Amino acid sequence: MTEQITCERTGAALATNLRKASSPWARFRGLMLAARLAPGEGLDINPCGSIHMMFMRFAIDAVFYDRDGKVTKVARRVKPWVGLAFGGKGAKGVLELPAGSTGDVAPGDVLIRSVSGKRVRALLTPGAAEQRKVSQSRARCRTTSASLLQRYRRAVARSTGCPHNPSMSDDPYAADAAFYDAIHGDFREDTGLWLSFAGRTDQPVLEVGCGTGRIALGLARNGHEVTGIDPSAAMLAIARAKAEADALEVSFIEGRATELALEREGYGLVLIPLDVFLYCQDGEEQVSLLRTLGETLVFNGALAIDLPGPAAGLDPDTNGQQMLVFSGETEDGRAFDCYHLHEDDLALQTRHLRVTYETIGADGLVRRRIGEHELRYVYRFELEYLLARSGLVLADIYGDYDLGPLTNNSERMIVIARRSDG
Repeated sequence: MTEQITCERTGAALATNLRKASSPWARFRGLMLAARLAPGEGLDINPCGSIHMMFMRFAIDAVFYDRDGKVTKVARRVKPWVGLAFGGKGAKGVLELPAGSTGDVAPGDVLIRSVSGKRVRALLTPGAAEQRKVSQSRARCRTTSASLLQRYRRAVARSTGCPHNPSMSDDPYAADAAFYDAIHGDFREDTGLWLSFAGRTDQPVLEVGCGTGRIALGLARNGHEVTGIDPSAAMLAIARAKAEADALEVSFIEGRATELALEREGYGLVLIPLDVFLYCQDGEEQVSLLRTLGETLVFNGALAIDLPGPAAGLDPDTNGQQMLVFSGETEDGRAFDCYHLHEDDLALQTRHLRVTYETIGADGLVRRRIGEHELRYVYRFELEYLLARSGLVLADIYGDYDLGPLTNNSERMIVIARRSDG
């Protein structure tokens, strides 16, 4: 049977010979290494909220659509190898089509699927289980915005420890939590890359060191099932408040990955974001974490690790120099300054980082909160050895979030690993 996709508004046929990629392997492969798309051909990848163009030989047009078959975004002439495209809010699938074939299709248009000339239905219709989830989300949204904002602000206030909260006294990031979103909340450089990798699996995503939920909540907004783990109760209190405010279902778990009973072969993507891996203090802890996370991967699942690159390494020449790195306001309107002071040891590959947050109260008094962090840096071939010891193998390595090569000037080192038996 021949499937055809048309735009309801214009009546134009976008594809007259459509193939569907429904299995995990078919979605992962997509059009990688294909020679070309003939006129009228297309590939429907579902579920999928974003695409990358690695190992692609030709440009394509990408039409993203939601569960009702309504277009959420059109990306035209996405370049091979370097291109990325994101479907935006609500995207559940994508049509990959020959470059230049999408005409004036625009967000809001409805896509119609026909089989052997007979219209069957919109591209994607929510089933009963999905409809229940929508109803539950809408029910949660009946809570007033003011109430949710108050909960979020209470979580921020609790995380400051003012007044002191004894239950968080052992929290390694209690001093950082109240200021974290003000400093890092607008960082978006890595988000597109993680959405792209998450879009290639229909399995849940696990984020290790999720903090206040910057990445986990972004993935959930794009329809992914996400579990986030973090050892900080203060960070997770803020993450949970934000999830509730946005009516998002994310499972946040307090603890360290090596101490939790994580589901074996339960995740299609495991993510260790922005420098989190540096908190492993020695080789034994590094291998333990990698081995634990490798066991959570499904067959052909991916482990992604975001590390400092060669240009962002240790810098003992600036040891002991306190530097102002940020000035801003917290969610509850308190102005603050953030200072960093580090002591780097090249021989031990370590950095002791002291982070100081200064606020000025209504009484004019300066108050300081200090976070102390011990980081152990890791380099490319050292990491390959650690992966091998952990039952993993290096699949790809990049020097930036656009998947450029790793060079001496790279500030990031993005490592993609897979199970050695995958």
